[in-house]
Amino acid sequence: MNPVRQEVVVTNFSKTLIDFLRYAIGDDFFDDELEYPLLDFFKRQKDLKADLTKVHDVLTSNLAGEALKEKAKDLGHINAFGLDQTEEDARVYFEDVAEHLGLLLGVIEKEFEPTAKQIELQLSYGHIAYDWLIYYFENGLKYYGLEEGHLIGFTLSHKHYHKGDLILTGTTTKWDGQKYHSNEKKTFSIPKYKGTTELSKLPCGIMTDDMRVKLTARGKLYASYAGVHYKSYKGQRIVIDYHAYKARGGYTCDSGDNISDVSGDEPEQHPALAHSKHKGRRGEKTPDVPEEELDQLPAFVYGFELKNKSWRSFEIEEIEDIKFDESAWDHLVIDEDVKNLIKGLVGVTTNANTSQRVISDVITGKGGGLVSVPVQTK
Repeated sequence: MNPVRQEVVVTNFSKTLIDFLRYAIGDDFFDDELEYPLLDFFKRQKDLKADLTKVHDVLTSNLAGEALKEKAKDLGHINAFGLDQTEEDARVYFEDVAEHLGLLLGVIEKEFEPTAKQIELQLSYGHIAYDWLIYYFENGLKYYGLEEGHLIGFTLSHKHYHKGDLILTGTTTKWDGQKYHSNEKKTFSIPKYKGTTELSKLPCGIMTDDMRVKLTARGKLYASYAGVHYKSYKGQRIVIDYHAYKARGGYTCDSGDNISDVSGDEPEQHPALAHSKHKGRRGEKTPDVPEEELDQLPAFVYGFELKNKSWRSFEIEEIEDIKFDESAWDHLVIDEDVKNLIKGLVGVTTNANTSQRVISDVITGKGGGLVSVPVQTK
């Protein structure tokens, strides 16, 4: 496998091409003495081809006047609205960019034709060499990687080699307790390896249809837990509430803590109040997640585990509805007449909305209806 030539640089850019590449790439194109590695152009070859398509689209469009000058400004011609600039100048700018960028891409393709063929050959067999990974992963496309041992989708925004690893930086989506953020930065790494490896064995891969279906299904579960929810996790009762989790800062209370320990000016510092503090958010409508972002939601939600009195993360696919013992009342050891009296009193208040003759508020000012709660004592 021939190494990529890294010593070749490009110089003597036209002013028009410099203006455009400041928009398209940035980086060294703001330097006075400009030299840019041809290898770096090869890494950006697909992006530059997409940029060239944009320019050709403008030239074949019906844009004219101020709209054409505005488009020229957006694509690097910052002086498009100068006093001496006309519509024709904007059109000439696009024509020059199309010509000069086209020539540059021609040089790149010729110089790296053996490399491109080598990559194409490896990919046809489902393999890729480590040195070619940076050309395989494309900015703007959707991939998947591992986060704490769980798969998550991300949209690639940047890639580079660092200390022997290929570092991929992408954006994911996350619930912050109040709204969704679509620009959460995550980094994924691929350690260096010898020879080639199968694409399917890489820790990061292109988002396939099957993977998208799987991650989208999990994403819908994640979205269903936005807000405050009382659930069961591996047999333990939990309260899902990311807003409270962030406010708590990961604090774990002692078993001896009680509500009376909380000072008046620091009500958030006691976990027993977290649920009641935010209970007003329960049932509130949360924002919808864009369909195309469901596959890049995390595998975890955060909240409070009641038994251990600790704030922690919970794997989404391990969360269940609480299963209450429907026969608990039947096993309650109490005089049968008293039990029937209590059950009848509680039951009759549930019909308050359908009849004006039944009890709606047994104790004035305490709210309508009654709930019976059997309590096990030691």
